[in-house]
Amino acid sequence: MLWLCRDEMGQEVTLCRGWSAEQRRGVALAAADLARNEEYSPRALELLTPLLDDEDEDVRQNCDRIFDMGNILEREELRPFLESYVRSRCFLGNQWVLLHAFALHTGPLLPLANLLMTIIDVCAGPLLEASRDLSTYTAHQVTEIGPLLLRLYEQTKDNRTSDVQHRCLDAWDLLLERRVGIARQLMSSIDI
Repeated sequence: MLWLCRDEMGQEVTLCRGWSAEQRRGVALAAADLARNEEYSPRALELLTPLLDDEDEDVRQNCDRIFDMGNILEREELRPFLESYVRSRCFLGNQWVLLHAFALHTGPLLPLANLLMTIIDVCAGPLLEASRDLSTYTAHQVTEIGPLLLRLYEQTKDNRTSDVQHRCLDAWDLLLERRVGIARQLMSSIDI
């Protein structure tokens, strides 16, 4: 924490990435907690990002604490981190924290369009099989995508952003073509 707050012990922090799982868990906890503070966030994310793909599941779970901040989607400076998160083992193991943040987000989705499209790509790729297996959380989490995609599409109609509209339609095509999740649940989730 001294490195994050006062720029002290930088060499020791660099070494901790090769330390035991327990030590990496502690680093993940501290970095996730300090990332909430805008002043320390860049340095905390520098520590946290490589831990998103850590071999230890508990380290990855500690990384998820960053979502406890509540306003994670509203902070533009966190979007590159969130893109990394979606492509990481953290997201592959637990989609709930990010999709829940989206579900609670009442602001515009247009600034988050790229992130949502990345989520869809991962769900149609590495998470495809898990999304079809009703015994996994993934199968239930992907049903959150339908309402988000519809919300994004509706917001683009007013802004005349046809590029994002086309991407939304392409995303629906991808979800249905690849049969991500239970296609019937996806369609019913949009509640037309």
